[in-house]
Amino acid sequence: MYENEINEVVKATFERLVKMYHNPEKSLLIIPKYHHKELRISEQEARFALILELEKQGIFYFSVETPTDYAYSDFSTDSPQVYERATGKGMSGQHDVSIYEPEKIDKIINIEFKSHQPVQKSITKDILKLYFEEAEGVWVHLLQHSDSGTLSALVSKLNEAIEYAKIYPMTKPKSTNLKFYIIILEKDDSNSSKPSRCLHCTIDASIENININELIELKLSNSSLNSDPLRRKLAKLAKNYAQKYNYAISYSSDSAVIYEDIAHNFEKESFEEIKADKDYSERLEKPHTKVTKAKEMQSSNSSDALLMNIFCHPKIKVWKGIAQLFGLQQITKVEFGHKAKLMLNGVQEPTPTEIDMVLNDEILCESKLTESDFTSKDVNHVMKYDYFNNIFDADRLSKSDNKFNNYQLIRNIIAAHVEKKRFVLICHKDRVDLVKEFENTVVCIKDINLRQRCSIIYWQDIAKVVGENLKTFLQEKYGL
Repeated sequence: MYENEINEVVKATFERLVKMYHNPEKSLLIIPKYHHKELRISEQEARFALILELEKQGIFYFSVETPTDYAYSDFSTDSPQVYERATGKGMSGQHDVSIYEPEKIDKIINIEFKSHQPVQKSITKDILKLYFEEAEGVWVHLLQHSDSGTLSALVSKLNEAIEYAKIYPMTKPKSTNLKFYIIILEKDDSNSSKPSRCLHCTIDASIENININELIELKLSNSSLNSDPLRRKLAKLAKNYAQKYNYAISYSSDSAVIYEDIAHNFEKESFEEIKADKDYSERLEKPHTKVTKAKEMQSSNSSDALLMNIFCHPKIKVWKGIAQLFGLQQITKVEFGHKAKLMLNGVQEPTPTEIDMVLNDEILCESKLTESDFTSKDVNHVMKYDYFNNIFDADRLSKSDNKFNNYQLIRNIIAAHVEKKRFVLICHKDRVDLVKEFENTVVCIKDINLRQRCSIIYWQDIAKVVGENLKTFLQEKYGL
């Protein structure tokens, strides 16, 4: 239940901890130091980082130091005990964090945090709490350093605790589905190119143990490290822009601004053109995914708004520089929200792949600004697309958790093949993470002709070749 949401929370926690450790100047929550100046790495940092991400995600209710359903005793020994409440024995324990189902407020997940190499009894008591309580159990373990020996020792302790829970004389365990996350901030192996990583697995603890060779790496996209500075930059520019022209703001944070009037997110001539075109104006109604009652294009972070600001301008077909940038003699036609006709095992996909923009019926364009990534999708689903195996070397495509990363790129490239068009990614020069993922995906294309039809154009380069009024707007509002 809610597996994807919990994975996203832990992934964001992982990224926050990496930022705290490797780039402390970029995080308000910091890791304290001992008097001798060494960092104090503990489970407290992991717990508070996860709490911040739960609050930020805004999906689940949660509590801290949650009383257990069962009673416990002998936690200071190697043989902790569990009791039904009716026996009157033992005392209530506590879960570090508990998560509750939205709306129902029923407890669905208990989380325990640990760091370094705790003594066996410390691990056993907390595994016992996760094993016998009603809600599903999640274990988050923070290691500052790790080599193969450190990881092996930790997994051995966890498995010993699981074995103790299996043979404990209770009638029936309540939660045998346990999920483990091991966050490593700095790997000791000198030949490693990944100084930070998060390993995870889910087991049925009534019959399974943790297999160290089957731990899956939770991909650290570094997307927050790349998109957050840009979000903050755009939000600051948007606030200054609103103040300069006395525009009202309905929502504001360090990373986003929502204009009260959607028109204020657009260059005036472009907006007049949008309102005069039925297809263009309909796109303004797309709701914001996170801000209630707001439209997506009211946001300072909207890549669609930036795209339409430029390509809906009444002089877009006159400017030769922008046409040449896209390898065209002239821009004669602009289509937004193009529905690609992609097939899954010979049947048209139920929800058509939407292409952000098509130019002259020749170029498919995907626009990105502050989006975290290109999304991911189950391997089995992606491989059902017609021509997928003809187009890509699937073994080389980026994957995590049995999902293909860069799902949007994969679909756009398949669409370019099917429709015999070029494909252009439009993105910000600061988004080196997106550029890298684009390059890593394109290199997996088998056909050299299709590979050469895929390229990147930057917003900064587009801003240089538009008219003066739009150029001033893009500079003031987007810093382009």
